[in-house]
Amino acid sequence: MTGALDVTGLRCAYRHGPEVVRGVDFSAAPGEVVALLGPNGAGKSTLLKAVVGLLPCTGTVRLGDTVLDGLPAPERALQLAYVPQRTRLTARLSVRQVVDLGRFAHRGPWSRPTRADRDAVDRALAEAQVTHLADRPFPELSGGEQQRVLVARALASEAPALLLDEPTASLDVRHALGLHTLLRRLADGGRVVVIVLHDLAEVRRHADRAVLLQDGRVFAAGPVSEVVAPGPIEAVYGVELLEGQGLGYRLPATGSQP
Repeated sequence: MTGALDVTGLRCAYRHGPEVVRGVDFSAAPGEVVALLGPNGAGKSTLLKAVVGLLPCTGTVRLGDTVLDGLPAPERALQLAYVPQRTRLTARLSVRQVVDLGRFAHRGPWSRPTRADRDAVDRALAEAQVTHLADRPFPELSGGEQQRVLVARALASEAPALLLDEPTASLDVRHALGLHTLLRRLADGGRVVVIVLHDLAEVRRHADRAVLLQDGRVFAAGPVSEVVAPGPIEAVYGVELLEGQGLGYRLPATGSQP
């Protein structure tokens, strides 16, 4: 089991622009799923990019006893795996080649894949339910299929912390439930899991704790029952929270699982 992910005083801005993340503190412990939520423009995606080192920022990011600030990208990638909301990858790589990109931090830039690399890629393909797509060109996949491949790429890194930006947005119901089942299993196994979600019902069903952002700051953080509650939701979203609305789903108790 790894240590907790602790983010302290994080601030960042895009070039020549105002601050988007304004002194954010939050933590995520192994064994729990932490949801980041908030309205459009609250800073959720920017926060994840800053944590994984894709944007310059000030503040401290620590995983257990390791301070990640200033680490070279390959060393940081060994600690934090990131699934973006969308990808700009257009090269005609096969799905297996894309997932293998998650192993680059484990070997030199010109090294050939080892048996450990191949085994990690096979496991990641299976966990993300994309083994049957392994030889397909990545650009030819649907948006939902591409998203599952990006999850597999992150899993192949075997990093102790996994950060995902709206990974279920383009997935159908069955694969969304399958992903949440996988994330719960990873958390139960000692991984740190942080996930950006828009659907508040999804947060309630699948997360343990939530961090509610407003204008780049933490408005509320704690157990989901306290954050996805009438007071905080009305204050941040400007809507009333109506209980007992909408449909619910679950995977069948028997038969094939996603």
